[in-house]
Amino acid sequence: DFVEHMASIIAICLENVISNEMLKYIGLTDSLTGVYNRRYIDRRLVEEIGRARRQAYRVSCMYIDLDHFKQVNDTHGHQAGDEVLREVATRIKAEMRMSDALGRIGGEEFVVLLIDSDLESSIAVAQRIREGISATPFQLSSGATVPLSVSIGVATLDDFERDHAIEGVAHELVAHADSALYRAKAEGRNRVVSYD
Repeated sequence: DFVEHMASIIAICLENVISNEMLKYIGLTDSLTGVYNRRYIDRRLVEEIGRARRQAYRVSCMYIDLDHFKQVNDTHGHQAGDEVLREVATRIKAEMRMSDALGRIGGEEFVVLLIDSDLESSIAVAQRIREGISATPFQLSSGATVPLSVSIGVATLDDFERDHAIEGVAHELVAHADSALYRAKAEGRNRVVSYD
């Protein structure tokens, strides 16, 4: 009886640990694409900037937006749009290293954090992502084929401004990548633009 009672208690404890880990995972990931969400990216960026300050390496940020994505939803339906978003996430991840992080932060917007990556290297990765998405049309489960492109803004944190709060520096880095993305859109889409 004692052993059965202890086994029951251990089983309940294990279930609680598993449930807590699942809740953490659910709270930090995008349920549609399986990549991280904005909450995780914000937290991870602050951690990486702090680490980069101590270890003197660069952190880069890519802001990615799907060009004319609304047309996919309007023409093929939202389920098709969901399929495209999942495949976009897969194609982006294929160009990333294990140390990097991908998050979906809006409807059709993604952010990539590139750890220990200078601007030149980050632009090269962004170009590979852009080409990987635009080169091969998306095959939908309905049988339809959807061509798609992305615009990407890239910014790199070189000067850590040690007298500034890490949260402010993190916000500024993402804002710079977003600003470069807007330039990419304004210059005709399907391109990579870096923040000067």
